Amino acid sequence: MKENKRYPAHESLSDQIVALVNGNIESGEGCMHAREVLDDIIADLNQLKNGIATADEYLKAGLL
Repeated sequence: MKENKRYPAHESLSDQIVALVNGNIESGEGCMHAREVLDDIIADLNQLKNGIATADEYLKAGLL
């Protein structure tokens, strides 16, 4: 539902993305194939994306 979407600041979102990717790489290092790590990164990024507003929603909310 769009009403439940979050509107993090650009810088905050960028930091979350970097932390998410780095965390997945570190946790998979030595025990997972790189493809598995990539699959986890993509799944986590999709979950993050689905929880935040779209650029159009930011614009409508006056936040862009």
